Amino acid sequence: MTMNSSPHFGRISPHIYFAQGYSGHGVALTGLAGRIVAEAILGNDERLQIFEGLKVPSVYGGKWVKI
Repeated sequence: MTMNSSPHFGRISPHIYFAQGYSGHGVALTGLAGRIVAEAILGNDERLQIFEGLKVPSVYGGKWVKI
């Protein structure tokens, strides 16, 4: 589960992609994630860039809960 309950798609490096955090909604969203990542691998990364631009909180509760 992600901090904002939304899946995260992105690129770590030019040849490494990720799609994670479906928060129990994987059946509906994994197909979309797979399509978006596949498009990026084939050179069309417009839709992936939308998800890469979303701010993702790194730790639940921010600095107050960080260990």
